[in-house]
Amino acid sequence: MSTYQTQFVSDGSLLIAIILLLGFFYLVYTLWDILFYIAVLILATSIVRRFFAKVNGIPLSKGADRMVFGLTDRVASEIGISRINEIILTPDSGIGVGGVLNRRLLLGIATLNEIDEDDLYNILFHEFAHIKGADNIIGTMMMGLDVAIRDLVQLAAYSMFISVLGLVMYLPTLLFYYIYTLITLAHSRAREYQADHVAATFVGGERFGASLEKYVKASEEFGYKINAVLNFHAQRRMLPDNLYAAYRAASVQFSQDSQERMSQYRRMTRQVTSPFSTHPALESRLKQVSGIKGTAKGAGSGKAANMISDMQAREKELTKIIYKNNRLI
Repeated sequence: MSTYQTQFVSDGSLLIAIILLLGFFYLVYTLWDILFYIAVLILATSIVRRFFAKVNGIPLSKGADRMVFGLTDRVASEIGISRINEIILTPDSGIGVGGVLNRRLLLGIATLNEIDEDDLYNILFHEFAHIKGADNIIGTMMMGLDVAIRDLVQLAAYSMFISVLGLVMYLPTLLFYYIYTLITLAHSRAREYQADHVAATFVGGERFGASLEKYVKASEEFGYKINAVLNFHAQRRMLPDNLYAAYRAASVQFSQDSQERMSQYRRMTRQVTSPFSTHPALESRLKQVSGIKGTAKGAGSGKAANMISDMQAREKELTKIIYKNNRLI
């Protein structure tokens, strides 16, 4: 898919989403104005609740973590955006940006031991391209509305058992939710292609593609294995104080069926772009950036984890968050 095609899909899906929302609320208002106010109240409450939701993780310090802040400041300057306000170390494996007024970078701690400083540098160009393209505002609002509409569907599903009004609300709202979700995800995938292209124009398609592959592999491996490691220790009531160290040391044995399912999932994520996926298939993304030349010099070759101060202490702190989320402590 060319950059012109992705831009067309991005702009077109955004326009369709706006028209759908306006049409939905107009239809609700014409049916019954009280129902319109109820729907707006539910959506507004859901959006505000998620807007102010606290991110699970550890805010990094500009004093103690000068290396990682220096790297983000460098990429921000090179790509042409202002500095990130906050960096949060999270207990998972994802790397992403978020926030509207307070722009933040989320670094999944599980990935940082598997990628190099240069990989993080390359990936940051992709993430900061989202900020440059206002995806942290537009995309966040679209996804927030999607989740809010889902809340509205769930309320309608509950109320249809106790009132005719609930039944009248449920089916049209459910249909609208699926249509809006498909449009939102199409927009998300187009923006991923755009961010990939921007990153490749700075660091080069081959470099960015290699870092993206390494990052995706590390993230997927963590997703596959961490629950097995967690369950192993939980069943024996021997919870390690550093789950990430236990994960790195573990040799997880899966059944033949589980291995086949995981292999099939890997092939699907690499080769097939699902209409219900936020990201395009990896092979499609790599193909799009291949051959693009970049001029950025790159960063260091050490592990990205070495840029974080007191890494073991941070891993232990995030281990407690995982245990708390799983109600193990």
